[in-house]
Amino acid sequence: MNGAKVRVRRLTVQGFRGISQSTTLHFSHSDKGGAASCLLMGENGSGKSSFVDALEFCLSGKFPTSPNMPKWPYLQRLFNVSEYASISHVEVEFTDGSIFARSVLQDNGVWEMSPRAPHPLFQGAGFALRREEIISFLRTPPEKRYGVFAAFMRSAVAEADVPEESRLAVEEAEKEKEAKRKSRDRAARSLAGMMKVPRGRIQAALQSVTAFNGWFASNGYVKKQEERITRGRISPERAATYRHAELVRKEIKAYGAAADQLSRAKTLASKAPLITLLAEVGGSLTESFKRISPSARTVDSVELMLPSDKAEIDLDVSLLNGVRVRADSYFSEANLDLLALLLFLSLMKFSAKSGQPKIMVLDDVLQSVDSSIRVKVAQYLLAEFSDWQLLVTFHDRLWREQFGAVFSTKHQFVEREVVAWSLDTGPRLIEAKRDPSGALRDSLDGNDTRLICGNAGFLLEVISDWMSKSLQTSVTRRYGDKYTLGDTWPSVLKKLRKTSVSPQAIQVDSYMWLRNIHGAHYNEWATDLSITDAREFAAAVISLWDAVWCQSCREPIGKHGELLHCRCGAFSVEIQ
Repeated sequence: MNGAKVRVRRLTVQGFRGISQSTTLHFSHSDKGGAASCLLMGENGSGKSSFVDALEFCLSGKFPTSPNMPKWPYLQRLFNVSEYASISHVEVEFTDGSIFARSVLQDNGVWEMSPRAPHPLFQGAGFALRREEIISFLRTPPEKRYGVFAAFMRSAVAEADVPEESRLAVEEAEKEKEAKRKSRDRAARSLAGMMKVPRGRIQAALQSVTAFNGWFASNGYVKKQEERITRGRISPERAATYRHAELVRKEIKAYGAAADQLSRAKTLASKAPLITLLAEVGGSLTESFKRISPSARTVDSVELMLPSDKAEIDLDVSLLNGVRVRADSYFSEANLDLLALLLFLSLMKFSAKSGQPKIMVLDDVLQSVDSSIRVKVAQYLLAEFSDWQLLVTFHDRLWREQFGAVFSTKHQFVEREVVAWSLDTGPRLIEAKRDPSGALRDSLDGNDTRLICGNAGFLLEVISDWMSKSLQTSVTRRYGDKYTLGDTWPSVLKKLRKTSVSPQAIQVDSYMWLRNIHGAHYNEWATDLSITDAREFAAAVISLWDAVWCQSCREPIGKHGELLHCRCGAFSVEIQ
């Protein structure tokens, strides 16, 4: 599978966190179509983040954890508590038809993931950003940022990126450690011979001086007796044993020092590529911050610093007047939030260069961006990540509309909304712009007149609701703005009678009685309706749907000045 072309077509979740029953989030407008980005709307607590968690858990093996809870016990918290959830299962289908799935299961009282390994293409770096991660990163002390940074990047920085001098330092440290181990073991074997104990018994005591002292004493050699050696109060053989034991202690300490040196060399070697990466990311961060923030007019550069002798990350700002300051002591909270977001976006861009798929999740992170620059952030994402597949969640409807307006010009996306979460059923997904005529077309394969008329009536309600808005028809206001087909259809029909789709609209209207007596309401005598009448009603509604709905932009025709056409302009209707 080519990582650059990997796209998610659908995500199916069951029994995972807030999602009890099997629920599918589609990233395309049809089951066999290509995949697009997804704008997922939902109020706080509606369950939208459960889809984000499921996607990340399945593909990369990561999931939100409590800071005070070990990893494996936390798996139990991923399992949905509803009595209807018998399994916890997540499945991702890609556009090439391949499927990758993972489950949470209990084996002999232990919670496990199956399979244990995540998807091979998503093991390099994180691809999901959450609001809490963004707003807390720069408020984290510098000594703790390194852990966050390293955990996010994981293996994205290849071993081949380690400088030659760092590799040589590790090799030398490994040789020194091995030499000290051999010297320690020789001294230990010699001591075992003097004490007349099997050599294997002393080996376990060589991990530390404390462990050795305990073992030495357990064999009848009390350390305080060593001071009697100089007084000649113990035998020469026992005195020699005490002296050799001291040599072993020195060898143990020397081995420990060599091991510590090797650990430091490996740490420096692992940090060397990250230092290079931070320099590259810093340049990208400066450019993007200047492009978006009004406060950047005083900034010369933003620099991420990783001292070679410390496991910490410093974020400094050089001002145009030559002064260098810490970012968190100079910028406002809004600018710090923006910096954190841009930093992680830069890291994602780097991970894509390393072969990770261009898929990114932004879980409510844009909500932390100051409202005055949100549109600029959306424009930045569109410019820098135009060829990426995005899953962006929102709880602010106005911001979602603004974001969608920016992306609608050059980026394909689907719109979904999570509503009506409950413990038993989980969240309910509304799939905006997904072709709603599919259910009616499928029902025509059978002979259930009620099902056919019901689906035809539903599709007609969709047409009327959408087109009453797109055609700007007159509808009498109701409390809560809740309208029925009887409210919207007459004004839509009036508009359509003056267009080239008038025949289709009039044909549908002639079958309206079928919708009222059979598709929407119960009538005993209507159960004998012929299948021919039901199919003709369905055919009329489908014909109207195909005449007013554009397959390209997934929009019905609408009023644009004196013309009637869809949003993208590829589909138009003549006014007669």
